[in-house]
Amino acid sequence: MVMRCGTRAVVQIFLTGMTLATAITAFTFAFVFEQFMDQMTENYRGELRSQNQPCLRSTLDDCDSARVDKCWDYCCPSGYFCSRSPVVGLYCQDGQTQCGNHNWCRDFADISRTCATSVCKTNQMVRRVTSWSYILASIGIFLDLVDIITIFTLPDAVVFKAGTNIFSSLVKWLAFGAVVGAGTQGFMSELEKARCFNSIGMQLVADAGGMFISYAIVQVVSATLSLVLAPFSAYYGGKLQGVPYEISPQLQVHVLVYLSGAPVPPLAASLTREIQTSVVWTQSMLQMCNMGDSSADIERGSRLSFVQSSAPAGA
Repeated sequence: MVMRCGTRAVVQIFLTGMTLATAITAFTFAFVFEQFMDQMTENYRGELRSQNQPCLRSTLDDCDSARVDKCWDYCCPSGYFCSRSPVVGLYCQDGQTQCGNHNWCRDFADISRTCATSVCKTNQMVRRVTSWSYILASIGIFLDLVDIITIFTLPDAVVFKAGTNIFSSLVKWLAFGAVVGAGTQGFMSELEKARCFNSIGMQLVADAGGMFISYAIVQVVSATLSLVLAPFSAYYGGKLQGVPYEISPQLQVHVLVYLSGAPVPPLAASLTREIQTSVVWTQSMLQMCNMGDSSADIERGSRLSFVQSSAPAGA
């Protein structure tokens, strides 16, 4: 297969396969990162659902700080004790885990459910942009699949295939730029430094940070590969052998002669005769028009000649 297709075909197949593989990998990383972000906040409201417990959280629904201003035994889940804050009111503090940065963790928990702090707003923006990036990554996979289908169905559609590669690369760059522009890397770094969870939760934070970096790297690689494929598609289309167009031997001769600087060979004799006949006919018609517009009298029975005689030699 390698010998029959040639080196160029092997490179094109390899780039196409790697483009799709990295796009699927980036999509998977984005999905896992989104799941990690959801798991971080699943224990901030209601009953505990997992072992990644935050250092502080909201009270239970029966002890909403908007309606209750005194701590009771039923305000917090097991392992937490109720505390009062002049900023957010009642909240629950983990009895075994101390917050590294209490104020940052308090803003991240959004105990008052108003999301008035910059930390909470950044968290919401990161989660929202992650969803957009997740959708854009899926669009990139769809475009890569269209590119592969084009190889088998429309191998001569060079413009369509090259445009698909460029559009796929653009979508992937947008997916990467969205999460980077939202400050996801800085937010994850601050979350890790604030130490708002127990050891299990901090491991989840570290895994989420690593997953984000992996997603960003793979997405950039996939976008670059799509862009590299565009020139191949523009020249070869979907053909693994040859090109989508054929150059006639006559045109090849003219091109080679033109590139060498030699004079171009004359046209075919038949075509030259047709051109000469057309010129003579045009001249005859012009002479007839001039004679009709002339004021000179034409004797009846005179013989008219509309063909110009060649000039005498030496004239």
